[in-house]
Amino acid sequence: MNFFTSNIVTAGICNREVFHYATTGNGKNQPIASNSSQIAVYKKLKERNKMKHLTVKFFALLLLLNCSGLSQAQEDLQLSHETRTYGVELAADKPEFASFWVDSLGKGRKWTNGMLEGSSKQTYHTSSENGWIRYANKQTDACTLFKFEDNYIIIKSVAAGENAAEPFVLKFRFRGKHPAHATLLGVMEDDGSVKLPAVLHIPGQGTLRITGSSASQTPLRLGYQGTPENATITFSAGSKENPWTQFRLEVVSLYPKQAAIEPDVRFDGYRRCWLNILQLSSKHRMLANHAGSDVCGLCYHEYSEVAMLTGSLADGVSGSQLLRDSLNRILAGKKTYAMKGYAHGKYPQTSLDTWPSLLTAAHNYYQASKDDKWVKANIDKLLEWGRESLKTDSDGNGLIEFHQSGNLGECKVRPANWWDCINFGHEDAYSNAIAYRGFRGLARLAAVAGRKKDAKEFEQAAQKLKGAYYKTFYNPETGMLAGWKSRDGNLHDYAFTFIQGIAITYGVVDDTNKANKLLDAMFKKMQEVGFYRFDLGLPGNLVNVPDEDYYDQGTSRWGGANAFEVYENGGASANHVYYTIAALYKLGRQKEADRILFPILKSFNECRFQGTGDNDNETNDWRAWDGTPWGYEGLLVDNYLVVKAVLVRQGLIDPVWGFWVK
Repeated sequence: MNFFTSNIVTAGICNREVFHYATTGNGKNQPIASNSSQIAVYKKLKERNKMKHLTVKFFALLLLLNCSGLSQAQEDLQLSHETRTYGVELAADKPEFASFWVDSLGKGRKWTNGMLEGSSKQTYHTSSENGWIRYANKQTDACTLFKFEDNYIIIKSVAAGENAAEPFVLKFRFRGKHPAHATLLGVMEDDGSVKLPAVLHIPGQGTLRITGSSASQTPLRLGYQGTPENATITFSAGSKENPWTQFRLEVVSLYPKQAAIEPDVRFDGYRRCWLNILQLSSKHRMLANHAGSDVCGLCYHEYSEVAMLTGSLADGVSGSQLLRDSLNRILAGKKTYAMKGYAHGKYPQTSLDTWPSLLTAAHNYYQASKDDKWVKANIDKLLEWGRESLKTDSDGNGLIEFHQSGNLGECKVRPANWWDCINFGHEDAYSNAIAYRGFRGLARLAAVAGRKKDAKEFEQAAQKLKGAYYKTFYNPETGMLAGWKSRDGNLHDYAFTFIQGIAITYGVVDDTNKANKLLDAMFKKMQEVGFYRFDLGLPGNLVNVPDEDYYDQGTSRWGGANAFEVYENGGASANHVYYTIAALYKLGRQKEADRILFPILKSFNECRFQGTGDNDNETNDWRAWDGTPWGYEGLLVDNYLVVKAVLVRQGLIDPVWGFWVK
């Protein structure tokens, strides 16, 4: 195109070198012939120039027609492509995905577009050749090319001499009814970028494994930035130093496959959402609530329950690697939400469940990796975490205690555990159930490190805790375990579903008769209050938590002021529901467990635990019993621990230790 234009310009130049110019009375320059022969030459040239001007007009018209034809050709380019595993539409004027969906199950399920427009400011000419769609920068001729195959996409970036190409960017929207809460999973660098290969996971849709190569053969990385509003992934562009880069985005399905259930569509939510609980924060460079949210050490036992069963995702990337890298940052001194000294959350003392959660995660990492070297390198710090918990037991009965009293009306700072709006304090049934599991895991880690005395100390601590647990928290008036026993000796029992579940699953209550009676009482209360919307998950509590036992007192938005069914005060979610379902399977109560599990899996498959409601403010990770949203994260990964219950159901997982049955 440039060469053709250049020729037109040349054709319009007149040879005037044989003429002298003078100014006539009308002010115009006229050529003055020096003799009669030159006059004849002048007349001939004048006639010839007239023809040249006509030629210029002809070629100019031809150019316009040609450009019009090119414009029409650009309109005729096939900028969209759909297969059974993905659908993409390219923007007409720049190398961006205008829309994109993925279906890792290969069923061709189209999903609402969750892409945002990128920041490209350049102008491009678009063409197609040999299956490639080419976007050439009009200013530099550097280009970005796309090729679409059945289950993968190739993206190539090519520099033009010293002119670098513009980086290709994927920008995923986190807000709205149908978001694409994407995360990158891989090995993170200190600047927040992610090494290749890596995995791009879009919750509820599917997964792409990203690999890359380049002219210089240098290792490639992806830029990665998450905010509460979006996630941006930036692909390295061709440059003077590295003339081209090429990336392959292959649709893959990554979950523990079990032949017995593969044909059963009821498990599609399990298959699509296995990786949902694993989201890397670009800011904190570790596992978090989601890619643009906070990092919470008190959630790590949940993440680890799935991570330890998640094998290789790509070369050098696995569930245990993601867990190890995150734990390493905490071991090195990184603060998380609910730790003393963290910038956000106002915890004068670390929450009671944080150290037990991290100890459980550390042991789960070892179960998956058998990394003796890591255990020996970190055992002193892990033992320090354990002793931070042990020293809270002020009365010596074996139960760890939170510094806040838990007395009615005395909730002045954030409460003891994950349920950080409810006045869990003093002796807390949830934190102690995790501590039982965490102490037992720490004892095993100490044994691996050759620390027999320490191993004995924490195994004995676990058994002492267990001996005090049931008799402290059992409420004969309700037949259930209470949430906590406050310093004044009172039980605070609001029919907490997750307390019964986690105590039975982790084995701190292992008497079968007692365990069954706890669940019987729970279902009886559930029937009394009329909860049956298992597609929403379960309420954390079945009875209203009064304002005096709530942190956000007088704030109905967060469940205070007796705003029952709102957020943590009886709001329905899938958070911690894994433990209730796993407890039922553990006790052989499959029918009741299935009754809860399958509606949740269906909701997972339909992406109904993410996104916003009609007002675009409250989100679907928490909902009232009629389905009204009361969440705020948009995607709260804790919900998706439920997928692990599928493996417990199939008899493949020991729920106490969470690992494969030998």
